[in-house]
Amino acid sequence: MDGFVKIWAVFLTAFMVLVWTFIGWPQIWNSPRIPPRVNVAQAADVTIDTGDTTPIAGHNAPRALVWASSTTGYFFYIDSDNDFKYAKTIDGGQNWSAAVAEIDTDTTITALAFDVWYDKWTPGDNGTLIHIWWSQVDLDDIFYRALDTSDDSLGTMRTVFAHTAAASNRANFVSGTKSRGGNLYAVGTIDAATVCEFGRSTDGGTTWDVTRASPQEVCGDQGFLFPANLADSNDIWMLYDDISTDLLTLKTNDDSANSWSESATIVASVENTTLGTGEYPFSGSIRHSDGHLIAATHSAFDLSTTDFQIWDITNESTITQKTAITTDKDDNYYSSVFIDQNTDDIYIAYSGTRDGLQTLGTTVGIYYTKSTDGGTNWTAGDTAYSAGTGNYRQNWAGMMGNRFGVVWRNDATEALLFNYDNSVDVTPAPSNSAPVVSTVDISPAPITLTENGTTTVTITATITDDNGCGDVLNNGTTTATLYRSGIGASCSQDFNNCYVNIKMASTTCSGTSGDASGTVQIWYIAQATDASSSFSGDTWQATVKAIDAANASSTATDASPPELNTLLAIDVTGSISYGTVNPTATSTTQTVTITNTGNFNSTDSNFSGVALESFANSIVVGSQKYSTTTNEFWDYMDFTLSGTPTFRELNITKGTATGTPSAQNNYWAIQVPNGTPAGTYNGTTTIEAQ
Repeated sequence: MDGFVKIWAVFLTAFMVLVWTFIGWPQIWNSPRIPPRVNVAQAADVTIDTGDTTPIAGHNAPRALVWASSTTGYFFYIDSDNDFKYAKTIDGGQNWSAAVAEIDTDTTITALAFDVWYDKWTPGDNGTLIHIWWSQVDLDDIFYRALDTSDDSLGTMRTVFAHTAAASNRANFVSGTKSRGGNLYAVGTIDAATVCEFGRSTDGGTTWDVTRASPQEVCGDQGFLFPANLADSNDIWMLYDDISTDLLTLKTNDDSANSWSESATIVASVENTTLGTGEYPFSGSIRHSDGHLIAATHSAFDLSTTDFQIWDITNESTITQKTAITTDKDDNYYSSVFIDQNTDDIYIAYSGTRDGLQTLGTTVGIYYTKSTDGGTNWTAGDTAYSAGTGNYRQNWAGMMGNRFGVVWRNDATEALLFNYDNSVDVTPAPSNSAPVVSTVDISPAPITLTENGTTTVTITATITDDNGCGDVLNNGTTTATLYRSGIGASCSQDFNNCYVNIKMASTTCSGTSGDASGTVQIWYIAQATDASSSFSGDTWQATVKAIDAANASSTATDASPPELNTLLAIDVTGSISYGTVNPTATSTTQTVTITNTGNFNSTDSNFSGVALESFANSIVVGSQKYSTTTNEFWDYMDFTLSGTPTFRELNITKGTATGTPSAQNNYWAIQVPNGTPAGTYNGTTTIEAQ
């Protein structure tokens, strides 16, 4: 029996291979790869609005998601109660507020369609306003209002177009934009595609001129407005969908001439006219680096011949087709274009995998692909954005900003969803600014040394860094070199004239500026720079160097460096004993050592003394003799001690190392006068540095 099973298994395997040979490999192995690659998302989807059985009319919004920063985003939508609202996130989309405000001042409206345009979507514009246009049934009009993202205040509601009737219809749409010159423009259709208008505002939306030439050939035609890349900064473009010919073109509004021109056909795009299904077969975003419009198009809805194509539009006459994302694939639609303006990388979000194996209207996921070379190449496979699949339709990628994130609509539940974990923070790493050192100060001034010891010198400086003072004071280093100016800041450690690598620590740090301080112990041998010194043309200077976390650095010096004073100081043997000396006799020679404990390089001394006394008896001061050079007997010594200070040239050099001071010996002896009573005689001899 076992043998029969094995033979049957071999036969079955051979049969399947033969069948595949004649009928072709299964579809899943055909395209685009074997097997198709999907980078599966692992994170949960976040609900912005739960919806209900009543369709949310946000599907006919060309643009609905705005990123003011990588963390702050606004999503606009028409809720299931037909009111026009927005939700806000301040944590990159991890959480979304409930409806923040009713954009329309009447909270019982039936909104039809809307569009938004953020100031920063216009090249060169750094404004903070989100411009909002919407239409509604109740008043049969198209309205305008602005939301200021700096404080979330809403401006005055204005009427753009006033009409007498409006009704829900697939042809209804509104689109608006802001030109590079600052004008606002709006185009729209209401009342089941029977009424359409184009208007311009030159005063920030306060008033609207609706007498200007309209781009629409019939009111059923639709399109999205964009600022044009032309010499006249108030010219605009309309990515134009002609429903009668099923052709997509680019129309240009010459603002000064109040006229429209049109390009040749970009691509054929067959309309799906079902409300909530057909919106939209195209999308686009402006690339700020060159002003080009990058457009994504689908040639039809859910046909096996549908092409998903990308276009780089310079102007009406220069429209370049880039590498298509899919060719002849169904079940892939609803694209939205996002451009990282920091790198020019293009992200395209879409519903349904590129192999066409999912099913639009039932089970598709939200995916994206990316190009880093302007659309010539796209990332392989589908990068999953949604965590799951469903009847997912329209999606909005926000056009541009510091976060690529996608909101999409679940047609089955009318929920609006977002996925934070699969969004991409595209905030550029801050460009590093080199720190700036200023206000270097040395104290005390002047510097006065301590005999045979050290003196504390304090160095302070102010550090400024546009990346924050902590970039240096917490994450970098600040050091100082204290030196005699004549040898320069690149000197090597030397206690005579150069103290290096003095560590400085933060004392204050707030915002971009802070203070640092460090101390150093200066030895008594440091070279003087005052008027009496050998270096009277110098000062003592400090160079402070600040290095930030990115290893950028700068230096500065004290604008008013101090002098270092001359220190005349000696240390003398504490006492000598002549021993027992009889009258008329002389003592043996005693040695006295004089050490230079200052920084003067040729120290001399004054010598003086007093009589030696023993109670009422004394030995005159001149009984003592001394020699500053040689060890001699009393008779041959050079000098007789006097009660008057007498200058003697010793030329004791300054020490150059703290452990080996410079010193010189003197030699002393006494002759006791005849008749001097016996006793112990004491006296003081003064040797004073000169």
